[in-house]
Amino acid sequence: MAYWNGWRHGWPRRKKDCVGRWVRLRGRLVNGFFAIPKGTLMEIKSPAGGGFGLTGKACECCRLQASIGRVFPMDLDLLPEGFDPNRSDVAPEEDDRG
Repeated sequence: MAYWNGWRHGWPRRKKDCVGRWVRLRGRLVNGFFAIPKGTLMEIKSPAGGGFGLTGKACECCRLQASIGRVFPMDLDLLPEGFDPNRSDVAPEEDDRG
């Protein structure tokens, strides 16, 4: 795997400067509990194991909240600073399950 210089691709130079920013998943991520679909909006909660610890918004109906660790920047699209995930005009990305 090639070395990732995230700061050259619009990411802050230090991982701790990313905490609190919102990202969109570039692909499907799986941990021991959840399969998180492509295009899901998640918040960076901490630098974790060479990547980031992410937490999603709570589900409207069941209030479950997915979290996953060790996600690398190359698996994420960083959204602009000040991004508000609660806006009604935020459209989810097309899902590629088919």
